[in-house]
Amino acid sequence: MQTFRARSSHEALAEVKKALGPDAVILGTRFVQPPGLRALVTTPWVEITAGPPGAAGPAPRLRATPPPESDRPAAPPARDPAAPALP
Repeated sequence: MQTFRARSSHEALAEVKKALGPDAVILGTRFVQPPGLRALVTTPWVEITAGPPGAAGPAPRLRATPPPESDRPAAPPARDPAAPALP
């Protein structure tokens, strides 16, 4: 994983492709202030964090967890709306 900084996203992406190839994986982007006094007179830089192809790895698999067991008794069955009303 490497971090690239440039004055524009176009320049930063060109640096990523030059260093890691056209199939590089972009892991994150953000704007950062240049260091020192330059921060007062220039616009923020673009920072891209990237890695080689496959650096992000496969997406994690999420498992559904069963609902917690309850000690309460089950609710009575719902009344059938088509049934006649009780007197």
